[in-house]
Amino acid sequence: MVRYGFIKAIFATVITASLLTVDVRAEESEISCKELVESYIEANSLQLMDTTGYCYGTVCSHGDKPREGIVAAAPEWYGKTCIIYEAIPTGNGYTVGHSLGVYEILDTGYGASTGDGIHSRIRKDKDSRGTIEAGLCIDRYCSTKENVEAWAKATGGKVFFQLLEAEG
Repeated sequence: MVRYGFIKAIFATVITASLLTVDVRAEESEISCKELVESYIEANSLQLMDTTGYCYGTVCSHGDKPREGIVAAAPEWYGKTCIIYEAIPTGNGYTVGHSLGVYEILDTGYGASTGDGIHSRIRKDKDSRGTIEAGLCIDRYCSTKENVEAWAKATGGKVFFQLLEAEG
C-alpha cells in the first residue's frame, strides 16, 4: 500500500522538475515560479553521501516489512521521503546527475563506524555511531543480491540525497 505522503512527494518532484525548465518573467512585486522552486530546493538542499544496499532481513526497525522503494537512514528521518540522485565524479568532486528515484525512509541501521566517540543508539555494543545512524550513509533495500550489486555498480557508493518533509 502506497502512503499518501509518498504520492505527494512524487507529485511535488514532478512539478518541481517541470518548473525548473520554465523561464517565468514576473512583475517586480511578484516572486517568479523559478524563484519559488529555487527557494524550495535551497530549503531542501542536496547532500552528497555514501550509499549501500541490503537484501536481508524480514522486518525493518519499526516493524515494516522490507521491500523495494525503501531506504534505511538516520533514525530522525524515519517516515520521511527522499529523492536520490546520481553523483557523477568530476575532477575534484561530484556533480548532480539524474534522479535515481523517490524512496520512503522506513528503516535504520548502523553502517560502518564513524569513530566519533558518541555511543551508538542502534548498536549498544558500539562506542561510536554508525554511518547510517549518523546520517552519513543511506542503505537501499533491494529484493535480491544481484540488485544490491547493480545498485553498488550504478552509484559507485555515492549519491546526492534530498530529504523531503512528506509524511504518510
